[in-house]
Amino acid sequence: MDIEQFYARDERRRDSGEVELGDSWTSSAEQGMRFEISWIEDTKEVYSMREPVGGVFADPLGDEVATPVSEGSVRVEVLGSIDTRADLDSLLAGWQEAMKVEDSISWVRERLETRRPDEQLAAGATAAEKGEDLPRRD
Repeated sequence: MDIEQFYARDERRRDSGEVELGDSWTSSAEQGMRFEISWIEDTKEVYSMREPVGGVFADPLGDEVATPVSEGSVRVEVLGSIDTRADLDSLLAGWQEAMKVEDSISWVRERLETRRPDEQLAAGATAAEKGEDLPRRD
């Protein structure tokens, strides 16, 4: 789902404070994509937003122009749930360095393995690979 669909499914997401955990995460399974990881304070969700690695080029006048991103290529996935900022900082300590390694999104997924909604654990990676937003535990 795209970011607007993600926010529309739970309006608390739209107005909540967010903590950004980098925008250069990579996946060996999805070459040419980068991931942005964020934590939403009100819903306690850690989510990734996948988008193609874009480029910036200079037009004939020398102005920088960003490569457009197609709507269907951006995808949001809830990776897990973390209750507090302190827990987030503890569980994902060292994320700045981890983001620099190949297939870095796996590092985040491993740390959130036990913090995914029950339905997502039962469905395994299949739903995650499809980018489905599964119900959270309350």
